[in-house]
Amino acid sequence: MTKTLDHSNRVDAPYIWSCTDKVSGKSVFWLISEMRRILCCLLCLSAIWSCSAVAPSPQKEDPPGTGDPSTAVEVDSSYLFVGNSLSYYNEMPSILVEIAAAYDLVIGADCLCKPNYAILDHWAETELEALIASKAYVQVILQQGPSSQAFGRSVLLEYGPKISQLASSHQTKTAFYMVWPSKAYYYTFQGVIDNYTEAAKVSDADLFPVGHVWKDYIEETGDESIYGADGFHPSVKGSFLAAWVMFRFLYPDIETEVLPDFSKYISTEDLEKINNLISVTD
Repeated sequence: MTKTLDHSNRVDAPYIWSCTDKVSGKSVFWLISEMRRILCCLLCLSAIWSCSAVAPSPQKEDPPGTGDPSTAVEVDSSYLFVGNSLSYYNEMPSILVEIAAAYDLVIGADCLCKPNYAILDHWAETELEALIASKAYVQVILQQGPSSQAFGRSVLLEYGPKISQLASSHQTKTAFYMVWPSKAYYYTFQGVIDNYTEAAKVSDADLFPVGHVWKDYIEETGDESIYGADGFHPSVKGSFLAAWVMFRFLYPDIETEVLPDFSKYISTEDLEKINNLISVTD
């Protein structure tokens, strides 16, 4: 099957995982139940993980191994990431959950993400529809490769509305996670921005302009450390940038004048620079 170019040479196992915030910030991995795995994918050999941040539905769930109802955590909202390695690299969805926790918000973030996948590949398989039909999520967040060229654009414009309509039929919203090109294809950046923006418009979906902020940050500061060693995937700092942009757009009323300490991901100075580039009224 033809897939959107990801500019990546990595050979990774598929990621289907979820995280539930336990406030402690410690990561604990466990297997999702066999029943859910069968429901989501009868044929997919997937690595199915959970980390310290999400329940797969906005209901109470005991932390693994406790079975103590008194320690259950109520999840305010859960989000489903549908994409490829640009979503699961550095466990970016769990960073989003951690950011929310710093503001006393308990959210969930599941990730149906496989290397080099475009949204047409997810559409062709069973997991996506099964997860959306579970009505566990308030929003599905779509992402594929940079998509600056004609084929990537056509996939966004054809399959974005299809997934948005499916989500809407289950009372779930849709958003696009705008990414970025590799350093080698940096000159195609405007095409990435234009095509993701158009896809969100024709899909009646929200847009998280991560790529736009990514570009503005590099051009304002000259700091390319948001790219990882391969010149395409994000560094930990880059993944934090992505999660921070999403958080700001998901919760636009949150006061961010005084910023929490996220120094394990990014310096306060650099976070302030990124934060100042974001306008949630756009």
